[in-house]
Amino acid sequence: MGKVKGYNTGGTAIHEVGHWHGLLHVFENGCSPPGDAVADTPYCLRPDNDSCPTSRDSCPQQPGKDPISNWMGYSVDSCMSSFSHGQLLRAEQMWHRHRLPGG
Repeated sequence: MGKVKGYNTGGTAIHEVGHWHGLLHVFENGCSPPGDAVADTPYCLRPDNDSCPTSRDSCPQQPGKDPISNWMGYSVDSCMSSFSHGQLLRAEQMWHRHRLPGG
């Protein structure tokens, strides 16, 4: 299996661990509620396949610009660097509820 340019520095692993902790894609449900079901993650219409835009607002009717640097998007690894505070809280809650032994 070969390396996929732009997605070969570990970002995909972080993204998949986010799913394991109950996080959804930032473009889940597009511009419609509940989005990714995390209140502080801005809505996003579509993934950033193979790119790293500097700014985009694909859901102008919703507050906030697209979370381009969020680990739960599809930007290239070099573009992703963060989870929202709400995503971190959700991941922690999911860990305690579903992953922690005896939880």
